[in-house]
Amino acid sequence: MRNLLPLIFSSMLFVPAAAAEDGAKPELEIHADTRPRLEARFGHHFGKELDNQLVTGNQPNSRDVFSQRTRLGVSLPGEELRARTTIQFAQIWGDEADAQIAPFPVKAYEAWIEYSIRYHLELRAGRFELNYGEARVVGAPGWNQVGRTWDGVRVRTRLIEDGFVDVWAARNQDGGPGTEFLENDGYFSGIYSSLRMIPGISELDVYLLADTKLSDFESDAAHRKLLGVAGMRLKLGDKKANLVAEGALQAGQICVQDSESLCTSATEDFTGGMFEIEGRYVLGGVLTTYGAISWASEDNDPVYPKGHAHLGWMDFFRRSDLAEAHVGAKFDTGYTQIHFKAHEFWRSDFDSRLGTELNLAIGVKPIGGLSFEGGGGLFFADEGMVLDGNPDGTASWLYTTMLWFY
Repeated sequence: MRNLLPLIFSSMLFVPAAAAEDGAKPELEIHADTRPRLEARFGHHFGKELDNQLVTGNQPNSRDVFSQRTRLGVSLPGEELRARTTIQFAQIWGDEADAQIAPFPVKAYEAWIEYSIRYHLELRAGRFELNYGEARVVGAPGWNQVGRTWDGVRVRTRLIEDGFVDVWAARNQDGGPGTEFLENDGYFSGIYSSLRMIPGISELDVYLLADTKLSDFESDAAHRKLLGVAGMRLKLGDKKANLVAEGALQAGQICVQDSESLCTSATEDFTGGMFEIEGRYVLGGVLTTYGAISWASEDNDPVYPKGHAHLGWMDFFRRSDLAEAHVGAKFDTGYTQIHFKAHEFWRSDFDSRLGTELNLAIGVKPIGGLSFEGGGGLFFADEGMVLDGNPDGTASWLYTTMLWFY
């Protein structure tokens, strides 16, 4: 981090000078946001002892967390040369510095330069987000106050009208445990093509991904030698009514146990997959209704993110050994939002039901750039959540947050 900051700011100084040589008049744009957030959880052990939990693991039965995220940065738009830098301060209030949600509460969230080369090629280098589709497989969502960014290089070609092809090689820098520079490893590369010109199809995405991550056995990071993913995303319809389907298959080798990034056991062959189908319909321009089904095999550690927003806001489940269905409705006038969502969860073989989750969020935007939101969830557990007996009680979750951006 200390070595990266001088490079970031010197790069930002270089970009306007380089653009000026081409006769351009670059203007730096400042962007900022801050988001304090208070959350409280109750009854997450369902009346059972800790050693009787099948899903919640070592999570406390009840807890409250007061956190905040502040970002401040500058960006330089341009036709040939573009750049963006964002510094992030993410912190749980009341914790010690070494117990924060990131190894360094203050870090560079973004720091990239992009150059448009001839023949519709764009080269981006530095630290940047990777976001595609609804972020079911490749996206920036991490923990809600941190996000996920990558250090690497991305090349984008726009030779195809109304589409693009991205090729990248990068290293994970999501700010969580074990992501200090050059500690452990988490290397991610891929090819992602997106087409918008096929008759009858709004969007068609096809992608190939490769991921390698070995880490200290005691850490929370994944233990895998190499995984490859092939996936496809299809969108039919228009803004009023549409259907989105996405599926991915992954295969590779898992290291059962490693120590200091060295595999200390025989590797195991690994296969897995997931799919999700969602339909949406907009009524009167203010009410969006939707329904979806999803399924994920019993993966030891999937490449694709757990997709918190897709699998319930209470964040009980990762996208592994899971079957899920949900319906929802969102009322949005631009000044007021009301969002309701209901989920049903099973294990992937449908032999064990996990429970029902209900989510509700209410938000207001009194002025531009400022919004307030509050809500919560209820989880009615079934036998799949505990080892023995039947769960007792209902888990609940409440939150309130403010967002200001400039």
